[in-house]
Amino acid sequence: MKKFTQKILLSILIISIFFSSVAFAQTSLFETIKNHLISIKNDYLTKESALTFDGENAQNELKNYVDDIEAEIKNELDAYEQSKIQEAKNKLNQEVKKVKDKINNDKEDMIKEIKISIKEKIEKDLNKEIEKLEKNYK
Repeated sequence: MKKFTQKILLSILIISIFFSSVAFAQTSLFETIKNHLISIKNDYLTKESALTFDGENAQNELKNYVDDIEAEIKNELDAYEQSKIQEAKNKLNQEVKKVKDKINNDKEDMIKEIKISIKEKIEKDLNKEIEKLEKNYK
């Protein structure tokens, strides 16, 4: 019976070694497959996501929009500035024209007045000179 017990124990030992090696092989296979599947995670973590591309597109789109708005604002302000400058030039030219017109209207009268003043002065000077001559020859 002793031999029988030994055979049973030996059989149990062989069966347990067999199942443990199968279990070990299954665990090893499981770990290999699990590690392979986890490596997929690394693929996703190391590649650039589509969000990065979309973020760059959004950033470029916003920059282009801001550049367009800035150009539009500058164009509008340049046009406004030019129109105000033109208005100011027109007002200045109108003022100059008014002064010129007034001077042209008054020019003849001023010339007449000045001619009269010159004539009076010359007549006065002439009268003085005539008086001097008369005094010298009397």
